[in-house]
Amino acid sequence: MGFIAWLMGEEPGLFEQWLHSDDPGHFGEYLIEYALNSLPGYSKQLCNVYLPYKGRTSEVDVIMLHETGIYVFESKNYSGWIVGDESGQYWTQFLNKNTKNRFYNPILQNKTHIRALRQYLQLDDKIRILSYIVFSQRCELKKVCEKSADTVVIKRPGMLKSIRAGIKGQTAIFNKEQIDFMYEELLPLTDVTSEEKKAHIDKIQNIKPQSRKEKPAKEPVKAAVILCPKCGGPMILRTASKGANKGKKFYGCSNFPKCRAIINIEDF
Repeated sequence: MGFIAWLMGEEPGLFEQWLHSDDPGHFGEYLIEYALNSLPGYSKQLCNVYLPYKGRTSEVDVIMLHETGIYVFESKNYSGWIVGDESGQYWTQFLNKNTKNRFYNPILQNKTHIRALRQYLQLDDKIRILSYIVFSQRCELKKVCEKSADTVVIKRPGMLKSIRAGIKGQTAIFNKEQIDFMYEELLPLTDVTSEEKKAHIDKIQNIKPQSRKEKPAKEPVKAAVILCPKCGGPMILRTASKGANKGKKFYGCSNFPKCRAIINIEDF
């Protein structure tokens, strides 16, 4: 986005970016939240919200409570070619003709986040909640459904233009007091302890695919590197050394401890 975006207050300066760049798992979220502050209309934003849902937690990257509706963001700080469809369980990242990686469908991921958010705030189904899947400008979206009903898949430089076009002419459905109330309800869910974060990771380890038909073919798994769903780094096969899952194998992010994402090996 560069100098013009910085001048317009849509992007932090280079020094501010450098201060946040050592955390690959949260850098994209930081840039999204910063940009959202430049939008017109009354709004409040929250990052890394741990919503309780069905006996576990659902971690949401960024939530914007805006007078025209609620916007839920899933950040993917990936490079390369991105290929995927709205209903497939996994998408693929192509770095070159010999290197491809896969990651969980972010559209489905964000749908779970939205269901958890509706449940927690007890929102009616008629309340407008939009899903934004935001990729880094370093990637190319190939064969990806970029927009459908209430879902936008986009690269970060085009995010604000898309949101501005969406809110233009929209009637406000929330007043300042309602936004402030929802913000105060969600704010405690951003201040979780290390034990709560560990419990979130432990629950993720036990999540299994909903249907055997949704499992990707085994052959590509052996040839592909598995990407971290949080920061995009390669996942490493590990064995739990303690706790209820002692002795079980799982995939842990290679950027640990900066990124603590875990994937249950049974998901593959």
